[in-house]
Amino acid sequence: QRSFSKASTEFGKAQILAEASVDQFFFKETLETIATKSKSLEKVSKSLVEFSSIFAEITAAGSEKSYLIVLVDNRKIRPGGGTIGAIGKINFAGGKLQDFTVQNSSEVDANIVEIISPPKQLNEKLKVQKLTLSDALWSPDLELNAGVIEDLYKKSTGQNVDGIIQIDKELIKNFLELGGSVRLANTSITPQKLYDLDAASEKQLLDGFITGFVNYITREESLIGAIKFSKDNFSQKHLLATIKTPSTATVIKAKNLNNQLPRTDLDLTPYQNQAQDIIALAD
Repeated sequence: QRSFSKASTEFGKAQILAEASVDQFFFKETLETIATKSKSLEKVSKSLVEFSSIFAEITAAGSEKSYLIVLVDNRKIRPGGGTIGAIGKINFAGGKLQDFTVQNSSEVDANIVEIISPPKQLNEKLKVQKLTLSDALWSPDLELNAGVIEDLYKKSTGQNVDGIIQIDKELIKNFLELGGSVRLANTSITPQKLYDLDAASEKQLLDGFITGFVNYITREESLIGAIKFSKDNFSQKHLLATIKTPSTATVIKAKNLNNQLPRTDLDLTPYQNQAQDIIALAD
């Protein structure tokens, strides 16, 4: 963490020096490029500092933790980003990934005996009689959706988890364009073919993505790219997360990585004595 912090400071200095020198030298374009790249590297270094501070907590150094990775089909409109096609459980212990398992949404639902009433709109508009995992994203706020997902998962498996990570197919497309590899039945998927896959392939797709992403980030030269990739997809809402561990939860809420409503990074103090409505764009 100290090394990343020092790197961030040095890149910041390089940017300032390059910008100050731009008009004084004949190789102006080169200095402008250096200034731009230094600024970019400074941002990446700051991200590395933040990531390193919570990495041990997320990966359960000295303990055990489990998270659900939820794959969303963003072509099917729901307030939380789409319908859930597959779900994976990843297990960490002693700071290392131990294993992971993947299920289709229907496999999770098949083990739930209780009939849970769906939201009113689902019942009235789509004639849905029972809430299923596929339709669990009924709020733009992942904090609210996470409670529903965890409850359904526990009813199905009897297991608790320490957080939810939500991804959509556009994130997988971005990963493929980054140079990552996702394989289904020994066949590599291309960005152009991703949306041609049917619903029955989503379990294999999530399995292939988790395997491919783990392989990608374990290559030392890919770490910075992986962190930038994650940051970009968080900003585009192709990646959301809610984690229960204290330090990580604080970072997530501060940066609104869980799409919580109302946003915790907005100061609503001037309006605290007024009725408040929230308007949010749900992609």
